[in-house]
Amino acid sequence: MLRAGLKRGLGLQRRGFSGSVGSGPPSGKRAVEEYDEAKYGGWKSTTILFAEEPERKPLVARWDWHVVQFLLAMIPPGLVLLIVQWARHDMRQVDARREKEALEKESEKLAAVMAHQQQTSPALVQQLVEQQAAKVDAALEREASQRQQAAAAAAAAQSAPGPGGREQQQQQQQQQQQP
Repeated sequence: MLRAGLKRGLGLQRRGFSGSVGSGPPSGKRAVEEYDEAKYGGWKSTTILFAEEPERKPLVARWDWHVVQFLLAMIPPGLVLLIVQWARHDMRQVDARREKEALEKESEKLAAVMAHQQQTSPALVQQLVEQQAAKVDAALEREASQRQQAAAAAAAAQSAPGPGGREQQQQQQQQQQQP
């Protein structure tokens, strides 16, 4: 029986009822109403209404407001920049892929043409090589003859006297024959 009484007393104490009226704070909605009545006495709304507000800096004067506004202002250009960078990257990848495919197609065509030429007419390939060699030989011969002509013209220009040089040579020969 004693045990039951102790358990009951502990249970009441946990809930806030100790048996005496003013020993602890009341709990629940009723406790809040009692506290408001004791402090404000029915004039709670008027007390709150006419209370002076603490002085605070205006919102625009605080630095955190400026930081937030700056970050909000940078969101649209940042998104545009990200989209443009992504598009550039994507375009480079597409261009590289197209170039690779074009090179593969071209190399396949070239390999097919070479295989066809080698199978059908190896003599044709030999003939094309000979034609190219003949063109190169003709160009080399032409260049060599032009060099020879230029060298002969330079030698003739050095050995031939100037415009009045023949008359001077003739006068010198006459003077040598006269004495």
